Amino acid sequence: MESSVTQHTVTPRLWQLRINWYAGLTHLLCICLVLVLPELVLSVSQPRPGAHIPPDVYFKIGVYLAVFYLNYLFIIDRTLFCHKTFWFVMANVLLITASLAALYAVWQYFREHIPQYAPSPDSPAPPVYSVLPGMTRDFSVILLLLMLCVAIKGVAKNKDLTKRRNELLAVRRESELAHLRAQLNPHFFFNTLNAIYALIEINRNKAREAIHRLSKMMRYMLYETPVTASMPQELDFIRNYLALMMMRLSPDFPVKITLPTDDEVASLRIAPIIFINLIENAFKYGMGVPMCNACIEISLSADPLGVVTFRAANTYLASARAAGPEGAGIGLNNLRRRLSLRYPGAHTLDIRDTGNRFEVTLTIDTLKSLK
Repeated sequence: MESSVTQHTVTPRLWQLRINWYAGLTHLLCICLVLVLPELVLSVSQPRPGAHIPPDVYFKIGVYLAVFYLNYLFIIDRTLFCHKTFWFVMANVLLITASLAALYAVWQYFREHIPQYAPSPDSPAPPVYSVLPGMTRDFSVILLLLMLCVAIKGVAKNKDLTKRRNELLAVRRESELAHLRAQLNPHFFFNTLNAIYALIEINRNKAREAIHRLSKMMRYMLYETPVTASMPQELDFIRNYLALMMMRLSPDFPVKITLPTDDEVASLRIAPIIFINLIENAFKYGMGVPMCNACIEISLSADPLGVVTFRAANTYLASARAAGPEGAGIGLNNLRRRLSLRYPGAHTLDIRDTGNRFEVTLTIDTLKSLK
């Protein structure tokens, strides 16, 4: 078991290079533009007898590639990206010096041992270029290649950092949502159990039915709620909760409920249990008002573009609201945070309080949810 875990978590990478089609294409274009093209142009403009592409061109390309990939694979990551600019400069000074020395040695070998590279009897200079201009050109190509390598590596590094940052934000967002839902469950069950406790004194048969409905709601909250739930599932949850609340009320209590049918919202998905805090508050404060002044209104609708509008309104007694327990606003604060995490820029929460009537209107564009 221990060895299998080690094999899963440790993946040896000889060159520590993540090659994909984009990086491969970028490297190929750089090689063609910076390495091969100048040498081919020089060979065509100043041809040497007996060879279409001079043999030393292959060696030069090999040296250029060595400079590029030594920086790409090792030097940049260990120096420049670790804020060790001095060592980056020193490493490349040594690398460029060694590269120019190798190129000069090969040029000198070709000049002494290969006839077409030997200087003409009339001039000691080589047929293609003299030493200083040739070394200057090689140095310029290596320097340009080094700059391109830093640019490519920097873009890749920035892309990787952006990806990791987005992943961390997503993980943090999901962790916070899970924490908010963990807060929601005790808060919801506390209020619901209080409602059932009050119902036991009134009608025990209704209390048993309430417990059955509560068990269904618990099953939905604990086991069946994914990241997003279908609107029919959410409507079923709301109906069960409304049925629990209605059991506590007199048949004459003014409650107006308007909900769509399952077929009308069958194609929509929404964050689960997103409306329950608003419904809880409407009943919590609305039931304490004398019947002659009481009013509780719950409505939910959806348009063809996937925008869901929820409205909860209730009258309340100012004295009862002022005497509420400490932390009674946790549900509304929880809702605001969940909306900001799940529907940033895709929701509106309008709250109106006239002193004896509280009304909340929530609109959500369900098609713009952050998964």
